Amino acid sequence: MDEALARIMTVHDHLGMWAGIGYRAGRLAMETLSPEKIKDMTCFVRLPYRTPFSCLLDGIQAGSCCTTGKCNLRYQDAAQDPEMVFENSRTGRRLTLRPRRAIVEKIGRMDRHDDEEKNTRWILSLPVEEIFEIESSA
Repeated sequence: MDEALARIMTVHDHLGMWAGIGYRAGRLAMETLSPEKIKDMTCFVRLPYRTPFSCLLDGIQAGSCCTTGKCNLRYQDAAQDPEMVFENSRTGRRLTLRPRRAIVEKIGRMDRHDDEEKNTRWILSLPVEEIFEIESSA
């Protein structure tokens, strides 16, 4: 977990729950889609493009091989809860992740600046099935 926190800090400059969710999404995509090369995987994100939701993008960059600089992480401003679609372009396998409504609501009730490290550790400790609705396709 300390490595995850360090990676989030390196990319995002502070800890936060949405960056933690992005990190978890990126790691799950790497494990599930197993890209051979860093440009084999892409991620397209629909999200309300404002903080704290946009912090998700930094978390994805910290947890995966997808970055805005390599143009394999793209996003669209949307008035919906975040949705992340990862794809391994070499294999055609796809992974779609949506934060569960219960998680989004719980985070919305928490003071995100209260104890960032504690809150981010909480996100990093949850089973992925508690964080995300998960769809995968071959």
